[in-house]
Amino acid sequence: MSPVTSAISVPEILRNATGPIEFGFINDYMFRAVMEKNIPVLKGLICSLLHLRPEDLSSVTVINPILEGDSYSSKEFILDIEIVLNNNLLLNLEMQVADEHNWPERSLSYLCRRFDQLGRGVVYIDCKPAIHIGFLDFTPFPECAEFYATYKLLNIKNHHLYSDKFTLSVIDLSHIELATREDKACGLDKWARLFKAKTWEELKMIAKDDLAMTEAAESLCILNADEPARARARARQEAILHEQAMQKRQEDLERAKQEAVLHAQAMQKRQEDLERAKQEAVLHAQAMQKRQEDLERARQEAVLHAQAMQKRQEDLERATQEAILHEQAMQKRQEYLERAKQEAVLHAQAMQKRQETLERQLAERTSQLHGTEEKYRAAMSEIEQLRAELSHYQHA
Repeated sequence: MSPVTSAISVPEILRNATGPIEFGFINDYMFRAVMEKNIPVLKGLICSLLHLRPEDLSSVTVINPILEGDSYSSKEFILDIEIVLNNNLLLNLEMQVADEHNWPERSLSYLCRRFDQLGRGVVYIDCKPAIHIGFLDFTPFPECAEFYATYKLLNIKNHHLYSDKFTLSVIDLSHIELATREDKACGLDKWARLFKAKTWEELKMIAKDDLAMTEAAESLCILNADEPARARARARQEAILHEQAMQKRQEDLERAKQEAVLHAQAMQKRQEDLERAKQEAVLHAQAMQKRQEDLERARQEAVLHAQAMQKRQEDLERATQEAILHEQAMQKRQEYLERAKQEAVLHAQAMQKRQETLERQLAERTSQLHGTEEKYRAAMSEIEQLRAELSHYQHA
């Protein structure tokens, strides 16, 4: 961890600095320049990052220092500080403010280049551990924001460590509030707040009582007063702004391209919809024509049906009238039969009465036969006549 003392004298140049900091630590040139020019500051930061004691660092060597001929406005400007610790560990430190949406790939590329340091004839087991630590002013993975995150090669099933020689870490300067108790114990949250300080008063307040941070603040103050350093920092700031503008332009162009594709697809779909609507209109017109013909045919069938129903009604009316007439005829026939029946009864009664009268007369004549023979013959003759007459009536 960075050394802490109870009474640290503040250099006069830093003590007199007030107001906004024009070029702070988040300017990647200033970050590199301060760390390269002040190894004790770099050691203090490394101790906090790697949880080391100052005595654990026997040597700290920057192997890619800023050179006078470097182009600070170029996109090719090397952003990371390449460090060798104790001749055994390779460390990259990088300050990255702009989110170019490529941090995972970019950091992997830096780390892989650093890890691939074996010379010809050197065995693989002698490969030095490599660590890349990025100070980001954005959150690379918003779905799992974390202040200090470390990534290693692990088995995805049992989480067994594949190798301890390949490590990626991220300090998220936009989420200092997520610092853990361990992060705070190592002073990482103070370093992060130091890097994010906007004014000299804030910077001095954070750095007080910490020698490495005070020296870092003093180095930053000196560089801000140095015109060549200011020019380089300004060039880097402008380069970053230019890159951001170019990135935004690229994103706008990409978005415009996607919108153009979507518009073309929408127009194509609209054309297809119009064509489909046209076909549907033709089919609808044909359906309407067929419906019209069906309605006309139905109307004609309705007329024929109405005529048939009219004829049926007339037939039913005629049948009803015929039924009435038939019923009247049947009624008349029934009355005639009833009358004939009554007449037959009366006739039968009359015949019965006549038969009774004839039988009575026959009985009377028969009784008279006992008188005389002549009377008998006369009576027999009369009887015969009566029998003939009676037979006549019986047959009638």
